[in-house]
Amino acid sequence: MPRTGARASTLRPQLGIPFLERSYPFGCVWTIQPDDPAREGRDLLTQVYDGCPTMLGLLPTGRPWGSDVEHVSMFWSLPVEEHAAFVARGLGAFKEELARCDPATEAIMAPVTRMEQLVFASYTDVMMPRFAAEGAVCIGDAAHAMSPQLGQGANLALVDAWKLALAVEDSGGDVARALARYSSERRWRTWFYQANSQLLTPVFQSRSKLIGAARDALMGPLCRFGPTRQQMLTTLAGAQNNLIPWSTIPTEEFTHHMSHMA
Repeated sequence: MPRTGARASTLRPQLGIPFLERSYPFGCVWTIQPDDPAREGRDLLTQVYDGCPTMLGLLPTGRPWGSDVEHVSMFWSLPVEEHAAFVARGLGAFKEELARCDPATEAIMAPVTRMEQLVFASYTDVMMPRFAAEGAVCIGDAAHAMSPQLGQGANLALVDAWKLALAVEDSGGDVARALARYSSERRWRTWFYQANSQLLTPVFQSRSKLIGAARDALMGPLCRFGPTRQQMLTTLAGAQNNLIPWSTIPTEEFTHHMSHMA
C-alpha cells in the first residue's frame, strides 16, 4: 500500500528522533457528497453499528467554498485486508448494504457512480519521545498521528500551533528553549490522547462480539452520568490536561490567545 498521510511524512526521519509507527487492521472508505435536505439530524454525527465489525457514519461537513449546499461525509468501516474484495464486489452491492443500515444513504450516495469516488483510508499510530530537534519541530499528525475514534486530529493540531506560538513568543528569541518547552508541554497531553485512542479503537472497529455488546450496554449510561460525561466532553474538546483526569486548559486563556492569533 502506498505511504500516504501521516505515513508519508519525511520530517520525522530527518530529525533523528526515534519514533514508532503502528498500523491498524481496520480502516474505512469514505466520500463527501451533498446532503439530503430532507434527512433528519443533518447537524449531528450519525453512526450505525452492528457489533464492532460494522460501522456506518454520516458526519456534517459544511459547505464547499462558494456553495450554499450542505455536504456530508459518509464513512464505512472496512478491514484493510478486505479492500480488494470490497472493490471487486462492486458499487451496487455496497449501496445496498448501506441502505440496509440506513435508508438515508440512498439519496446521499446517488451521485456516486464509480468506485473511484470512494477514498480508502487506513490508520496509523505515531509515537515519539519528543517532538523537537535542533531548529525543527513536529506538530499535528507528523508528531502524534492516531486512529480517528476520538476525532481529535484537527483539535490537537490547532492546540499544537497555539502552544508553539506561545513558547516562541515567551522565549525571548531563544528558539532552542522554545522548542524544548513546547515538546515538554505537549508530550504528556498527546500521549494521553493516544492512549485513549488506542483503548477505544477496538471498541468501535474490531471483530469482537463481546466488546461490541459491552459498548452498547455501557456507553449510554456513561454519557448520561455527570462525572463521566464531563470527562468525555473535556476529552472531545481537546482540553484534557496531561494525565490529570479532571483538569482542562483554562477556557479564557485559550479563547484569548486563539483570538489574538486570528
